[in-house]
Amino acid sequence: MAQKNYDDNGVVLSKKTLYSGDKVILRYNGLLCQDGAENIYVHVGFGESWDNKYFVTMTKENGTFIAEIDIKDGKTCGICFKDAADNWDNNSGENYIFTISKKTVRKKNVTKKTNIAKIKR
Repeated sequence: MAQKNYDDNGVVLSKKTLYSGDKVILRYNGLLCQDGAENIYVHVGFGESWDNKYFVTMTKENGTFIAEIDIKDGKTCGICFKDAADNWDNNSGENYIFTISKKTVRKKNVTKKTNIAKIKR
């Protein structure tokens, strides 16, 4: 399943494929930034119920807000933003939803070497 792209909304992650346990850099220059907000907080949650949700204060660098977020367990990572005046950018109520991929477990190729002793008679 292709990852949704929110570049046009000013929401960009440092990785295209997310895995549980990743730390990713989130860059935001969307609506709140364009409206002149000086402080922006990212709200992050996982799965349809927004489990393990948390806020991160974003840092402003060269007109873009930046934060490091931790990818927890779940099928999806939901993101939305708020400013100090409690204005929200939640993608028109849809939130910014990113798929969390499952790590494929590679089975080790175990080869048993059997020593067959030649029996001399």
